[in-house]
Formats: sequence, structure tokens, C-alpha cells
Amino acid sequence: MKDNMKRFSIFFLYTIFMIVLYYIGQRIILNSNFHFQSTFEFKPVMIARTIVPIVLGLFLALPKFICEWRRVGKWKYDWVKLLAIGIPTLYIALMPVFTFTSVKYFYPVIPILGSVSVALQTMPYSVAGYAFGYILIASLYKTSDENTLVVSNDENIQTNKGTQI
Repeated sequence: MKDNMKRFSIFFLYTIFMIVLYYIGQRIILNSNFHFQSTFEFKPVMIARTIVPIVLGLFLALPKFICEWRRVGKWKYDWVKLLAIGIPTLYIALMPVFTFTSVKYFYPVIPILGSVSVALQTMPYSVAGYAFGYILIASLYKTSDENTLVVSNDENIQTNKGTQI
């Protein structure tokens, strides 16, 4: 019961933290919209709408990262996950920024996502930003080495190969 209460408290505080972070992100986007209304400069709006979901995605992966942090082993990075999921989602998340910069002439357009009218709708780009931020952190993991010492239940220290020390 005590353990469940502790877990509940941690998850509840994490949820409150994510709500506050989401609120701050939305305030940043709203302030960039106000800036756009006075200066007619759209780049800060598109950059804010791109960066905020990526940062929120990073924080969504925080519990998994903390669990990995506590494990024993060497840090590794799952490059396959980053290349297969991370790079395409980063590309989709950055498409609105590409649309309003000179890079638009150098990237292939995905017909459904590439038009300016759809660029003003932020949901596909936000989802891609959340996914990229999450994958960026979730691709980190730890592996145990062959020579890592493991403590068994009977207080003998043994290596993974089974020899006692």
C-alpha cells in the first residue's frame, strides 16, 4: 500500500509538471502569435510551434529515462529507432519552418503535408514534434557488460559467467 501511494504521488506530480510545462509552451506560442499580429513576421510563430512540441516530447520520455538511469551498465543509443522514426518525424515537424524559409526549395514536399494551407493547421506537425522529442530520449538505454558484477541472493558476488569471487 505504501509503495502504491508513493508511485501515485510521483505520477501525479509528474502529471502536474507536464500540465504546467504544456501551459508554459502554449503561452510561448500565444505570445509569438501576438508578436505576429503586431509585426506580421510569421517565422517566430512557426519556430515556436515547432520547438514547443519537441521539448514536451522530451519531457514525456523522462520517466523511461529515469528508469534507465537507475540501471547498471553502459549507455547505448538505438540509432535504428532514431533513423527509422526520429528523422522522418523531425522532417515532418520542421516542414512549417521550411515553408517560410529558403530551405523550401531544397526539400521534397509530401503532398498532403506540404501545402501552405495545411501548414497553418498545426496538429500533424505537433504530433510529429512530440514523437521526435520522445524518440530522442527513449532511444537511450543501458546494457550490462559480460564482466559486470552481479550480487546474488546468497550474498556471494558472482560474475555473469558464473565464477565466484
